[in-house]
Amino acid sequence: MDTELQHMHKDIEEIKRNLDFIKNILVEDYELSDETKKQLKAARKTPISEYINHKDVKKALLE
Repeated sequence: MDTELQHMHKDIEEIKRNLDFIKNILVEDYELSDETKKQLKAARKTPISEYINHKDVKKALLE
């Protein structure tokens, strides 16, 4: 019983740390780098017909 409580306490503490980390990410005012903006602009110009189907990507990765 005592070890179960210790394990639960450890899990709860880890969840709290993860939540603090997520909160910090959400609070920050991040900006995209110039390189990322350039890549995003290029990606937006790519026609949908040139996209690779998700099913095909999964198939290729799992082969």
